[in-house]
Amino acid sequence: MTSMTREEMDAKLSASEARMDARMVRIESQLENIAKSQDAVLASNKTTRTTMVVTGISSALAIVLGVGAFNATVLSNMVASFESGKNTSALLHTAEKSLTEAAQALAIATEKTKAAGTQP
Repeated sequence: MTSMTREEMDAKLSASEARMDARMVRIESQLENIAKSQDAVLASNKTTRTTMVVTGISSALAIVLGVGAFNATVLSNMVASFESGKNTSALLHTAEKSLTEAAQALAIATEKTKAAGTQP
């Protein structure tokens, strides 16, 4: 076996170093590509978070407004029922008064008819 000379050893080391440098350049470029894609993913996540927050706030606001509208409707219907009851009470009182007056007038007419001696 022959021993390697210093120049041969230097040549082999230089070739190995060049291959390692090329590998390092490829690895660095791949890492840069990964970093770029990660930035894009983070930007996409930011818009997704914003969308989720806006959707949550909109949903909460819609629920609050819906409950408020339902309460307003129920209150309005209750007030309308109360007002209707008041009006009905007034009409019922007027009808009772008219009925009493008619009954009195009928009683007077019946007595006059009996007094006149004619039977209906």
